[in-house]
Amino acid sequence: MRLKSFGGLALEGVSFKRLKPMLLLAYLALGGPKPKRYVAELFWPEAQNKMNSLAVALKQLRQASPELANNDESHVWTEIASDIQEFKEALQRQDYALAVGLYQGPFAEGYDFELGIELEEWLYESREDLARHAQSTYLQLGELAATVGRLCQSC
Repeated sequence: MRLKSFGGLALEGVSFKRLKPMLLLAYLALGGPKPKRYVAELFWPEAQNKMNSLAVALKQLRQASPELANNDESHVWTEIASDIQEFKEALQRQDYALAVGLYQGPFAEGYDFELGIELEEWLYESREDLARHAQSTYLQLGELAATVGRLCQSC
């Protein structure tokens, strides 16, 4: 199973479509383990019982697949493979062709539903940051192609 987050959010092999739990999964995939209380307040700022709202979302994710979400007394995290993770690893290895192949559009595209201010800021900042990395990668590939072209012309 793998989380796809570029160009929308989808779980390969599972037909799970709940918006906020999917965004929660992407949040954890991008940011790593987080304190439960912080996540509950970030995702459900208006809820009467924020921790209960988080528990419901985690339960929904686990019903789709038990390996999607993990938590202990204080933290929540996911260990699911994701295109975000693959994208970052490709950039670190300077595998620019793989990185641009993974970037299929803006992060969590189409998930512009009602969010709290902090979560909305995180979503837009993440989109901008990942798009900036993708743009830089396209430029790197272009420069590499231009360099190789110049070298071949002198052969």
